[in-house]
Amino acid sequence: MLHTEGLVLKTIKYGETSLIVHLYTRDVGLFRGIIGGVRKPRAGSRRAIAQVMNWVEITCYYSDRPVLHRIKDVCFSYVYQYLPFDPVRRAVGIFLVDVLNRVLTEGDSHQSLYDFIRKTFIHLDTSKTIEPDYHLRFLVRLTKYLGIQPSLDRQGQYFDLRNGVFVDERPSHEAYLREAEAELFRALLEGDRGRRFSKAERRWLYEMLMDYYTMHVSHFQRPKSVEILRQILE
Repeated sequence: MLHTEGLVLKTIKYGETSLIVHLYTRDVGLFRGIIGGVRKPRAGSRRAIAQVMNWVEITCYYSDRPVLHRIKDVCFSYVYQYLPFDPVRRAVGIFLVDVLNRVLTEGDSHQSLYDFIRKTFIHLDTSKTIEPDYHLRFLVRLTKYLGIQPSLDRQGQYFDLRNGVFVDERPSHEAYLREAEAELFRALLEGDRGRRFSKAERRWLYEMLMDYYTMHVSHFQRPKSVEILRQILE
């Protein structure tokens, strides 16, 4: 028997009344299970719980084999205060889930990664203000837990996208950032809260980060939800 908590990443209709839910859990990483009866007319709170972006506690009979697990009990592990009702917070949250669905793989069950994700969503829910670059800072922080974090050890004027380091001389390949671009990226990496990026800078930083993820995360595809996010933030 497994008792754990996790973030609902995806749901798929199954049969007449059930749902397949994809979770990222505290104890076993990515998890797929079936919640029975959740789509019945009188499902009530069980239907509300099984929504993408919710934090839930589950109890199920568990096997290490890659099978669909039958979820016996499910309830909220954290109840949002503002996120579902605020269009900005909700748009950011949808984007974060979109990214996680594209980067998390079987076997990613590091406690530190789980804690980072949970802390991020709770902060998104409770923070007084949501900055327009919230999604960019999330993408940068996430690289640490994926093992692809850009290095700030050097003070070079160029940034080598392939190797994730700043260098003094131009790399022999074309996947690098020039002086002004590298300086802008360094400001994001260093987390300078006093730096306010313009709309054009945020768009460029996002596209550059997508290029970086594409280079370093196997089979990565760009999130489609970014257009909705841009409409809300900009």
